Amino acid sequence: MFGLNRLKIIYLKIMRPTYDLQVLQFVPSDQCDFVRQRVFRVRWFFKYLKRLVVFFLTAQSSRVWTSPGCLRDTQRILWINLAAPSLGDSLMDLSARVMLREHDVDLLTSEKNEVLYRADDIFSKTTTKSSVARRWHQVQPYQVIIVDSFAPRVLWHKLQVSIGVPLVGLYGFVNGFEVHRTYFAFRRLEYLLGTAGGQPIKPHLTVQPFLVAARDTQNSICIAVGGEWDFRTYDRWADVIDALIGTFPIILVGSENGLTDAEKISQRFPQVCSFVGRLSLLETATCIAGSRFFIGADGGLWHIACALGVPSLVLFADCTLYDESGRLHDRCTSDTKATSLYAETKVSDISPGQIVDGFLTAINAGY
Repeated sequence: MFGLNRLKIIYLKIMRPTYDLQVLQFVPSDQCDFVRQRVFRVRWFFKYLKRLVVFFLTAQSSRVWTSPGCLRDTQRILWINLAAPSLGDSLMDLSARVMLREHDVDLLTSEKNEVLYRADDIFSKTTTKSSVARRWHQVQPYQVIIVDSFAPRVLWHKLQVSIGVPLVGLYGFVNGFEVHRTYFAFRRLEYLLGTAGGQPIKPHLTVQPFLVAARDTQNSICIAVGGEWDFRTYDRWADVIDALIGTFPIILVGSENGLTDAEKISQRFPQVCSFVGRLSLLETATCIAGSRFFIGADGGLWHIACALGVPSLVLFADCTLYDESGRLHDRCTSDTKATSLYAETKVSDISPGQIVDGFLTAINAGY
């Protein structure tokens, strides 16, 4: 027994980089459950080992900055945001860029998200290609490159841009468990900049005003239908709309996976305007920006609403984030204009009445 316990201690010391958040303040996560149950799974060990080997090889040619305040005196920065390409993750991971307003920052990110950052008020330039970022570096060299993780494919893009430029890891080896990505991004940037922050902690997005005016969505309730995962896809929107149809104009947004629901709603409520499956991502963002209130399940469109400062009611299910007391924590922050409803298994377990009551409560509170 003693030998087994000793091996576990040694193993946890080796695996510590996979679960050590390395931030100045507490960040909601489920790392406790990971350390208690999942860290001993073989796949996590080999995933970490692969990252460690690739990182070691990369570090032979690139200096790795890890000390507090290491970004303070830098000016030219490239941020590589490729590890988690989902829209919501991208908005959360890049949220802390507001702390870099005094720096000259470019972005290398995925094709599906890049359009949202082209008019950004922080990023000077954006691209989806390492070759383009390399040309930028050749014209005006970067002092440091921020990589969102030490995943091999992310480090490969870094090497394609420049071998010798120092790198900084946002997440580094943190891996294997859920983490509140917005809080983490801010805490990590505070550490790397050596500052106490002071910025509102929430996603950030800039939409050009003339695009917002292109759609008459003022004073409307914007409801996001459809979803990528069943447990985050609400199937009772018609009942919610039935209760709200006489209060405010209602518009529907979403991608092709919400078309069936949108068509049923439009047949039942012809006065509801549906943009589902008809708009680009940027056009959808402008619709959300012009609306009075957003209602939807946890997902990319809700994160857009938060980033644009649009008040929202969001539905969560099966969320494994916990605060310091072990209580469940959702993906809202204290600085987002959002209220939330939660169901253990799937968002469709939340009743239409709860959603209507939550919306009315938020409106009456001044949202």
